[in-house]
Amino acid sequence: MTAEVNARRKGPSIARKLQALVLAAVLAATATVGGLSLWTELGRYAHAKRESLIATAQVFASVVSKSTAQLDRQGANTVLRAIARMPDISYARVETADGRLLAEIGGGLRLETDVRIDGGGGGLDIGRLLTTSTIEASTPIMQSGRQVGRFVLIARATDLRERVQGILFRSLMACIIALAIGLVIAARLQKAITEPIGRLDAAVARIRESQTFDAPVAASSNDEVGRLVDGFNAMLGEIRARDDRIAAHLKGLEREVDARTMDLRVARDAAEHANRAKSDFLATMSHEIRTPMNGVMVMAELLAAGELAERPRRYANIIVRSGKNLLAIINDLLDFSKIEAGRLDLESTRVDLVEVIDQVASLFWERAQGKGIDFAAYIAPDAARFVIGDPVRIGQIVTNLVTNALKFTERGYVLVTVTNDPKREGVIRIAVRDTGVGIPKDKLAGVFAAFTQADQSTTRKFGGTGLGLTICRRLARAMGGDIGVSSDVGKGSTFAAHLPLPPIEQTCTWPKIGEARSAIVDCALPATRRVLTQYLRAAGFDIPQESAGDPLAANLVIADPDRLREHPRRQGTQRVVLRALGDGAADRLLADGAADAALDLPLLRTDIESMLGEIVAGGLRPQRIRPAAAAAQLHYAGRTVLVVDDNAVNREVAIESLSRFGVAAETAENGRIGVEMATARLYDLVLMDGSMPEMDGYQATAAIRAHEAATGCGRTPIIAATADVLGASSDAWSDAGADGVLHKPFTLQTLAAHLSAHFGAPDASPAETTFDEAMPVAARQEQAKFSGDPFAHLAEFGAPDFVQRVVGLYLDQAPKRLGEMEASLASGDQDAAARAAHAIKSMSLSLGAKVVADLAAHAERRVRIEGDAITQDDLATLRAALDDTVGLLNAKLRPSGSNALPGRIGLAAELEAAIRDDTLALHYQPIFDRGGQNLLGFEALLRWSRESGAPVGAPDVVRCAEDCGLIPSLGDWAIDRAAREASSWTKVFVSVNAAPAQLSDPAFDTRLLATLARRGMDPHRFVLEITEQSTLEAEGPVIDLIKRLRASGVQIALDDFGTGYSSLTHLRRLPIDKLKIDRSFVTDIGDGIEGATIIHAVASIGRTLGFQIVAEGVETAEQHAFLRAAGVHAMQGWFFGKAMPADEASALVARQTVSAA
Repeated sequence: MTAEVNARRKGPSIARKLQALVLAAVLAATATVGGLSLWTELGRYAHAKRESLIATAQVFASVVSKSTAQLDRQGANTVLRAIARMPDISYARVETADGRLLAEIGGGLRLETDVRIDGGGGGLDIGRLLTTSTIEASTPIMQSGRQVGRFVLIARATDLRERVQGILFRSLMACIIALAIGLVIAARLQKAITEPIGRLDAAVARIRESQTFDAPVAASSNDEVGRLVDGFNAMLGEIRARDDRIAAHLKGLEREVDARTMDLRVARDAAEHANRAKSDFLATMSHEIRTPMNGVMVMAELLAAGELAERPRRYANIIVRSGKNLLAIINDLLDFSKIEAGRLDLESTRVDLVEVIDQVASLFWERAQGKGIDFAAYIAPDAARFVIGDPVRIGQIVTNLVTNALKFTERGYVLVTVTNDPKREGVIRIAVRDTGVGIPKDKLAGVFAAFTQADQSTTRKFGGTGLGLTICRRLARAMGGDIGVSSDVGKGSTFAAHLPLPPIEQTCTWPKIGEARSAIVDCALPATRRVLTQYLRAAGFDIPQESAGDPLAANLVIADPDRLREHPRRQGTQRVVLRALGDGAADRLLADGAADAALDLPLLRTDIESMLGEIVAGGLRPQRIRPAAAAAQLHYAGRTVLVVDDNAVNREVAIESLSRFGVAAETAENGRIGVEMATARLYDLVLMDGSMPEMDGYQATAAIRAHEAATGCGRTPIIAATADVLGASSDAWSDAGADGVLHKPFTLQTLAAHLSAHFGAPDASPAETTFDEAMPVAARQEQAKFSGDPFAHLAEFGAPDFVQRVVGLYLDQAPKRLGEMEASLASGDQDAAARAAHAIKSMSLSLGAKVVADLAAHAERRVRIEGDAITQDDLATLRAALDDTVGLLNAKLRPSGSNALPGRIGLAAELEAAIRDDTLALHYQPIFDRGGQNLLGFEALLRWSRESGAPVGAPDVVRCAEDCGLIPSLGDWAIDRAAREASSWTKVFVSVNAAPAQLSDPAFDTRLLATLARRGMDPHRFVLEITEQSTLEAEGPVIDLIKRLRASGVQIALDDFGTGYSSLTHLRRLPIDKLKIDRSFVTDIGDGIEGATIIHAVASIGRTLGFQIVAEGVETAEQHAFLRAAGVHAMQGWFFGKAMPADEASALVARQTVSAA
């Protein structure tokens, strides 16, 4: 404070200020007077100059008027030469009435800033006059009362500056004189004012230094200074009174501050608690709702995808759709909460707008059809297809807008259009137009408000939360865009989102026809017709109005099924029928040749672009099949996933869902158990729940990551399968070390996305067929009929004569069942025909005859699912395919030519050499537990790829070895090879088949155990598979040998049970460990109750006798589910994995949980 006072004391005194004030007043007065004088003089000069120039111009205009009217250039020049004698005028010209130059004289530079005057009442601009040296004056040239031109002259104002300088000089001299007089007067008057003020200043300084306010200052005059002193003394008294009040108030002020601070703290804590309670409530309710919904939705989806009759399938689909609707409402609430909290994250990645819009069209088409309205989508060909943005949020905006439009539209159509914004580059306009009830003008401003609809009657009639449009607008604004609406009551509404989406590719090349063509679009659906017309016109087609144009002249006709026949067919016209899902009329038009191709509804841009491309290329394909969902095509056999979840329903859902992808699953009931299992072995992936007892998912994930870091083992992908999608818990997964989040309830598609992200490329589907162009025609025909080599497939099961027996049964039974089917159709018994078709399908699948199986399945589906009838065309097609298949099988059973098997003697010599040279091979088919989760072991299957000639199947090898006495050598080789290759597969067993000739050798057990010891193979992990026939030929010695092997740890399995002499008394006495159900009984599952009853009986008997039951030949999920319910312990077959070489089997063991058999 003292420093500030001292600084102010160093400033100028009042005396100095008075002097400065006098000087300023004198300067201001002098400057004012001088300025006014200057301005007045300039005004007089300007007026005089204007009048002079205007008068001069008017005189010359009058003189030159006659020459101007006659366009006499010489006469005009004569007049202008008189101006040359006027010193101030530098330029003059005469213009005609139309502005052309008639004559001019003088020169000089003319600027836009020159002052211009004419004969009107305006004066000169003094400001511009000071900045320029020339004045342009103009006046009209009049002749006989009419204007015939204009006279213009330019004069110099050189004398203006001299006048200004004179005025300024005189003003400056007057100012200097006035200043001198003012200073003399100020010096005499300032003492009377400054001395009393100085004394008051000294008194104030003394009071400040002493801090005593009880010493008043004496007044010395009655003027303003005296009153100032009196006021100062009064102020001292007020200060003393104020100090007394402050001292009293300070005593209670601290208590008051503490009290108010406490009130604010309580209010703040209450507000924070309420906010946390809201967030926790949303997170908790989301979790509690999503957990049971996960079970409902996934199981309903699995149920709907199963083999159900039409009505139960419809019920299951209703459950799926209802669950999705409920999930949409929950997601809307959570998205709104995220947006409100500012926690919404947007992705920036490549987006295919065509794919996004086509998905929306496919999703909502059926709903629109159910309401009796049309739904279509149009993506402008010139709009960018690939852009940078968030595909999920863009799809959410479109989905919400379409949902809103469908909700309020009861007739007419809903149309989605995607175009470039014409006003802003890089902005995409997505508009959804409907013909619904519309919105009143006074309600438009509130449609984007949260939990708001037009009025309460809207909520009662149409339902909804009122959040969809709110989320759309906030998402659009989060992307940097916006959304608006226009509407007419009774006519409909249009919601348009403008989103800045930078294009990756500006445009896509839209097909263009080479020459002029016309097309007719005859469709009853207004939006569909409009979209088709726009796409065709973009391709270059001329689309006439409905009443215009010659139908016979059209090159292309696209019409509804009931309208296509009305258009006469002519040469060169291509005809396309619009086909809705399940539309038999369209299919009949294709079959009858009345249509060249079908275009499926809803219209997808990819389909239309493909069709136009075919037209440009010169032809149409009759069928255009849309690709199936990728999730249904993924298969990851041999992978194991650990599911950690405390909810039993969620665990079952995960197991069933993963089984659809061929993935085995193990489960843990809480985080602690999950950590123990995950750290004990390597899993391919872990699905981790969040809220669990003992240890939650976050702690378990962190513990697994800590173990990996400490031990240096590989990182196992961990996916959080959680119902928590809001609050801090949803953000904590990445901190814990999770690789992704799968929100419950999930779908098979979302699960497939995570599996493909971490498992990579899926296994090839057994049903996939590829042709090698270099393959002989006959081989390609066989590959087209079968999924793989049927003989090699059957040989994997290893029993002697098994291939010939199964193929022989097929050759005998399939034609018989076809005859039954034909007879049933002749008698009109469609149910019996469907049963015969099912039998053909089942036995064909077992053999791998895919074409016959597909055709039989189609015939069965016509009756049992579609409620239709099997036609004679269906029967003829099936008969032709079966004849081809039977011919191929007969050719393979009785080969001829270079590919035929050699004679027995030659084959025996080759086999003996192969055993000696160790050129045979074993493949291993995996055996899993009943849940399909744990790998238990492998069955070794013989393979012989000869260097010359055709490969030999295992039954032929065994038969040749039996005929030539090579069984002991072949058996010993197989045991040695299996023990050598499987010795390192800890805790996994390997089983090898033994022929009767081997078991009749008393020294067989000694050689077997010696081989196992030499190869380091644990006898407890070795299984010997025998047949019933082996034990019957020499029952006593064989049973003794089996007992000796079992005493050494070797397990005994009875193979192909039920196909030989099945004596229960004999079975009860056999010292065996496992009972294997023959694949023929598994194949019959679904054909009737006989096969199912036999399997239940065998499983019940075996379990009662203490045997482990193993089923062979499991190929479908339905068979797996039935066998699991029947109590079978283990299973093998193509459903779990095909036979594989030893290196692939080793890799599978490394990925699988291994457990004792």
